[in-house]
Amino acid sequence: MKKINLINRNILSADFLKKICKISAAIFIGCFIVQFYLSNRYAVKNASLQGCLSQSASLEKDLARLKYRASLLSSLEHIEKKAKEQGFTEMDQNLLTIGPTTVASAASLTNR
Repeated sequence: MKKINLINRNILSADFLKKICKISAAIFIGCFIVQFYLSNRYAVKNASLQGCLSQSASLEKDLARLKYRASLLSSLEHIEKKAKEQGFTEMDQNLLTIGPTTVASAASLTNR
């Protein structure tokens, strides 16, 4: 009877080990598939991120170039040059300034 129990235990333990081996292999394959899927998914997002970063760098270069051009076009030297091209001449006389009118001067004008 003891021999039969030992044989049954050996068979049971061998069957048990085979089941554990099969379950472990299934879990390993499942984990591998999940890892492959997630890695592939994030790799695609990384590629699109790289495209967005390169486009952003290109736009920043364009913006810097446009800011530089705007600063050149708004400089006084450029404005003077364009004014001369359009026929404006430099002033040779002083400007006359009109001071603000006071109440007393306005009253004296109405009495005359």
